[in-house]
Amino acid sequence: AKVNLWNLYGAPAVDRTISASMVLTPQRIQFSSYPDYTFVDPLFDQAKPPKVFTDTLADAKTDKNGEAQFDLNLERFDKATWELTFSAQGFESEGGRSVAAESTALVSPLAYFIGYKADGDLRYIKQNDKRSVNFIAINPQLKQQGVENLKIQLAALQPVTTLVKNADGTFQYQSVIQTHVVESKSFAIDGTGTD
Repeated sequence: AKVNLWNLYGAPAVDRTISASMVLTPQRIQFSSYPDYTFVDPLFDQAKPPKVFTDTLADAKTDKNGEAQFDLNLERFDKATWELTFSAQGFESEGGRSVAAESTALVSPLAYFIGYKADGDLRYIKQNDKRSVNFIAINPQLKQQGVENLKIQLAALQPVTTLVKNADGTFQYQSVIQTHVVESKSFAIDGTGTD
């Protein structure tokens, strides 16, 4: 992260202390450029509860251009998609007065995200009705791109009810959803999206 600090009259603020901190929050993936599309993070693990990380970074001094650099060292955190909030404070040469700035960005180790948009509700489809789903892939600049060597699967979800024994010795029925892959085939998304 790079911070620029300037004096009130427009010259770079040289040799000033900058303090900084960052917060990493698990983030639902959505983009205002693609409001109708649903994006899913393949790195998200539902078995692990989401964690929020807060870190205070070591202070830095501005150089002759009024700039200071901070190494966020993001590789030490779990591979996931995060909302990164970076906060910095630049101090006067004497005294404790300061100015502050904050910036937020979505960070991810992934080269692209895949999103989909259906032409109707996918939670309930009447028998013999049709639905079409449009898939797109977007890069970190939020531009659509083509992606090869994907796999698309059609799966059936079936509830299975079993009788289980409780800790107190009583029995009760419990339903578990089982997934059965019906069809699996190669898939590619072109630069303008694929239905």
